[in-house]
Amino acid sequence: MSLEERLDALRVEAGEVRNFTIAFLALLLYTCLIVASTTHEHILRMAPLKLPLFEVDIPLVGFYRAMPILVFFLHLYILVQHYLFSRQVFAFAAAVRRRPPHEQGQLCANLGHLPFCMGC
Repeated sequence: MSLEERLDALRVEAGEVRNFTIAFLALLLYTCLIVASTTHEHILRMAPLKLPLFEVDIPLVGFYRAMPILVFFLHLYILVQHYLFSRQVFAFAAAVRRRPPHEQGQLCANLGHLPFCMGC
């Protein structure tokens, strides 16, 4: 696989990791909105929660049991995705270091502003 092909693969992978991360952060924000909208009255009466933006009622106990588990596993998934992406970037950086110095600067400049490649 040539370095240009690896660079294109890194760009695609970076876009996917970015999209997963943004979706996860949106889920966290939405979860925070639901938690912030829970009142003492909801808890005392065990009244169902109304989801913001969707206007759907969900059971209070079910939400507070399931959501931490869901957030944990999604966070674990995001961490694994970032780890796998960093391995690809480090492999690319190692391949760039084997090139002549005048090619290294151009390849690293094409990579963009990834925090993994500061030593590239």
